Amino acid sequence: MRFYSRKAAETQRIKENKMNENELSKIIVDVAFKIHTQLGPGLLESVYEEIMFFELTK
Repeated sequence: MRFYSRKAAETQRIKENKMNENELSKIIVDVAFKIHTQLGPGLLESVYEEIMFFELTK
């Protein structure tokens, strides 16, 4: 099976439970950085948690 984007490949590997800790950590840090740069500081932690959940499950 070929993947045409890195995001699709990462999503497939997550679903198949074949990612190691470093790969999974990279995805989480990248998403957290994206959220922080777009929204900035100052929101409640629960808001960041909901956004992180949404971004990681889409």
